[in-house]
Amino acid sequence: MSRTCVLFTSPTCAPCRHVKPVIEDIIQDFEDISLNIVDITTNKTLSDASDVRYVPTMIAYYDNKEVGRNTGSDIMGYYRLLKTLRNYRG
Repeated sequence: MSRTCVLFTSPTCAPCRHVKPVIEDIIQDFEDISLNIVDITTNKTLSDASDVRYVPTMIAYYDNKEVGRNTGSDIMGYYRLLKTLRNYRG
């Protein structure tokens, strides 16, 4: 079973520049979850396939199945999503 989060960001997005380093710090407390960061300006195909409309957006996957997502600059929303993924049993 794999637990993965994908954080979609853009270098021109002010909330992304605020959220990204905080999430990179928070993820250290979730050793069983891997984090992939995707720049939507260089990987539009993946963001389109994931139906990402706004950034920052983080999508949580359990064994390649989406189990939740969070969008915006509320850090607690990302933390809750990570906790949900850690406790998810499929």
